[in-house]
Amino acid sequence: VAQFSNLSIDKAGVGYRLSYEFLQFEDAHVELKETTISVLGEYFDVSVGPPRALTVLKHSARAWAGNQPFSDQPRIALVDAGGNVVKWESASSVTAQLKGGSEQILLDGDTAVQVTEGVAVFRDMSQNL
Repeated sequence: VAQFSNLSIDKAGVGYRLSYEFLQFEDAHVELKETTISVLGEYFDVSVGPPRALTVLKHSARAWAGNQPFSDQPRIALVDAGGNVVKWESASSVTAQLKGGSEQILLDGDTAVQVTEGVAVFRDMSQNL
């Protein structure tokens, strides 16, 4: 009996199936010899897990002084331990804060946005000098 204790799949998906193959040691050599003895397991699905982290899908860029919105607004995803976007989450929010740089610079616009299908999309964030 072969028993596995540490198998995992990190990406959610439908129709996964495990394949098992018997490998045989070749005489005194430490080489494994493939055989034609194999079996396929049942089909199964892997669901997205609970939220574990935030990941940046699109970074903010091209910030202009004078309270002008960033030309590229950030998009942040809520992901599970495998990096899958938690699309069923739409009841949370993500907040943005400015770290580093000058203490006189603040963020303006909507710095807290609703998560929709696992993604927070900022639309009018800017710097205020």
